[in-house]
Amino acid sequence: MDTNGLEIYLQQRNSKNDGERYSAFLEMSAITEEQVDWCWKYIGEFKKKLDDENSYQRSIGTMMLCNLAKNETSRPCVRRCLAFINEAH
Repeated sequence: MDTNGLEIYLQQRNSKNDGERYSAFLEMSAITEEQVDWCWKYIGEFKKKLDDENSYQRSIGTMMLCNLAKNETSRPCVRRCLAFINEAH
């Protein structure tokens, strides 16, 4: 996937518009259902969500990290995703 599209979804997930934010979440969920080649580039973006005061945002971060972990073949990336989730909860 072209990561420029992902950049747009990452921006939209912070939108004040609920519909736009939810659409971005659905797109990111679909993208991360498959193995991606950009785990290390964006893992920090999803980790930040784990510390958000809003539980919906924390859930998004958790779901994205779980999707990355289950579909990633790079063991260090999987371990990092799971460590982030473990630290946050």
